[in-house]
Amino acid sequence: MTFQTRLGAIFLVSACPFLLLADGVSLSSSCSLTNVDIGVSPPVRSMVSQVNPTGNCSLNLAGPSGPAGNASAGGSATLYLPVLGSPSTPVGGELDGSIAVFPHSGQALTTINVGDAQFSISLDLSFSTSGPVRSGFIVLSRNLTLGNGADAPDSERFNATLGSFNLSASQLGIGTGPPSPFTLGQNFLFHEDLAMQASGDSHAGVFESAIPHFQWTFTLFEADGLTPVQVSLATPEPRSLALSASGLLILFSSLLLRGRARWHPPA
Repeated sequence: MTFQTRLGAIFLVSACPFLLLADGVSLSSSCSLTNVDIGVSPPVRSMVSQVNPTGNCSLNLAGPSGPAGNASAGGSATLYLPVLGSPSTPVGGELDGSIAVFPHSGQALTTINVGDAQFSISLDLSFSTSGPVRSGFIVLSRNLTLGNGADAPDSERFNATLGSFNLSASQLGIGTGPPSPFTLGQNFLFHEDLAMQASGDSHAGVFESAIPHFQWTFTLFEADGLTPVQVSLATPEPRSLALSASGLLILFSSLLLRGRARWHPPA
């Protein structure tokens, strides 16, 4: 079950009874394709382009013969936020992108098709834990794949930080790291961004593409290293709630106990 926000952030309802849907995602993209007829003098150009400051782009351009060329780019961010009362469930998320430039390769040798695509996506969140400021531990897990095609994109940029931890640092490796000291009882920031630019040229036989994927989770513990700590979303403020049928009873029971003032119905 998925819910799509206007900014391209997808939040999934899985084993958790509910997840908060929040702003914090910034996504922009642009695509272009150009036919150049070099059989005439001067060469004749025909171009299509698309710029989307808040979402994905995708377009096609037919050639003199054969299939049309296409260019596309975009991304999505996913946040997994455990329900209150489930401190042992990790907070996690995924950052995905897709970019491809496949110029048409028709039989007309006098026509060259070139294309370009690019996108950037970022996510900024603030998390909090209750109680006084105190020492604790954090366990981080990460996995990053670029998913490059036969021709890699011209440029790729990725960054991710959680508090003082650099999740994009190569020394972190892949998988789950050991417990690390972490300060509880105060807000901490999470940031991730991904940007790519790709191009294609039917004359040179260049067809660039990639499907990058970044997955992360973290769990907080008290100073004893055994007691899990509940994590809440501090900012941005929730825009809506995604409810799973299996979690409705648990959700409303929790709301009745905690008071109705904290719940806002979906817009």
